[in-house]
Amino acid sequence: MKKVVLGFIVLFGVAVVVAPKLVGDVAQDIYRQSIDNYPWDKTQITVEHRAYEKSWFSSTAVTAFEIDLGLANMKTVTWVVTSHIQHGPVLFTDDGMKFGYAYMDTKNTFEGLPQEAQDFLDTHLGSDGIQMTSLIDFKQLSHDTFNIKNFTVIKDKVKATFGGLILRGTTPLDYSAMKGEIKFPASEVIGEKGRVYIADAAGSYHQHIYKKMMMLGDVSVSFPLVEATSTQGNVKLEGLSLDIHSGEKGGKLNLFESFKAKSIQAPVPLTAFQYDMEIKQVNMEAIEVWTDLFAQRQGQNTEALSEEQTRLLVDALLQEGLAFNQLLKVDGMGGSAMVDWDAKFIGFPNGKSIFDFQDKEPLLEALDMHLLVEVDEKVVNATPFSNMIAPYIKQGFVSKQGDKLVVDITLRQGVMMVNGKEIPRETVLQLLGGT
Repeated sequence: MKKVVLGFIVLFGVAVVVAPKLVGDVAQDIYRQSIDNYPWDKTQITVEHRAYEKSWFSSTAVTAFEIDLGLANMKTVTWVVTSHIQHGPVLFTDDGMKFGYAYMDTKNTFEGLPQEAQDFLDTHLGSDGIQMTSLIDFKQLSHDTFNIKNFTVIKDKVKATFGGLILRGTTPLDYSAMKGEIKFPASEVIGEKGRVYIADAAGSYHQHIYKKMMMLGDVSVSFPLVEATSTQGNVKLEGLSLDIHSGEKGGKLNLFESFKAKSIQAPVPLTAFQYDMEIKQVNMEAIEVWTDLFAQRQGQNTEALSEEQTRLLVDALLQEGLAFNQLLKVDGMGGSAMVDWDAKFIGFPNGKSIFDFQDKEPLLEALDMHLLVEVDEKVVNATPFSNMIAPYIKQGFVSKQGDKLVVDITLRQGVMMVNGKEIPRETVLQLLGGT
């Protein structure tokens, strides 16, 4: 039995000593993949592999990223990463002993910065202010960390403390998917006339690549508390959040964004806020056209699209089923208000384009719309518009439903209704600016 145990220990020891040399070649390939496969904007970033020195247990790689800033006083800046790469299978990481192909600990420097910017980095971040590590496991998943340490700047009687940034993420080496979490430790700015404080905040992302064109999935960021105090007044925002979702269904792209503030304490008439925006059934051809046009315009002096390019893009975008929805909710002045607007493109007959029509009348048939506005009456009464609302109620353009004032507008098959009352077609065309 002792011989078996001893043999196992010897075998394990040999593996630990010999394997790093064998893994070294794999680690080098993995390192190159992690750089070359990343979805950089190739028109803005040029990658240069400057050096790769390999030994038995570890390697050192130097890679430079020249970034095109396009600024008058600084056209480019070069970000140089120097990575110490441990060879597996046994890896000693910042989180203890792990197993995998490689573990990379990276230092960062910059070339081409203005002296003032370089002095700032040297003073406040130093050589270890930006920390990056990557563990490549045996499934060729990269477990990454990116940290910016906290620092404080004092200038002109203002003290600013940046809490830093902590990112942990996982992605395969082909970058077909990405997921992770981001943390923003508390930051603060204190001056003679006031203070701004941002409490610990956090975010997350979970995305996958779609047709080598874009990343789809979920991104969210939340700021539990933002406070600002000054001689002119105080502001306190609680529950700030931004949520973004993008996905594909039936070959069409769907996008959703939501921005909220659960509580607002400020010298403004708002106590809460929510805005949602949704774009549904976007034709993927429109994304491909825009991508091609953007690539064609790189390096050109003009940013405007030509008439032909505009028509190509609009025709690709205006396809049957395209929908644009918005929701706005606000609380304040003792009540609440809501605006809910849904619009859907039905399409033009016989495959025609919007550019084939000289007037706006075909738009009535091509668009379905519903606009609903609900406002608490006490909110309206607290504004200068309270004396102006009565004639609209009398004419039926505003409906009084309990304690709420309501405007309900629909457009279906070219017929517009306001609170159940049909609006003459001529009036609608005048509103559209057509004949």
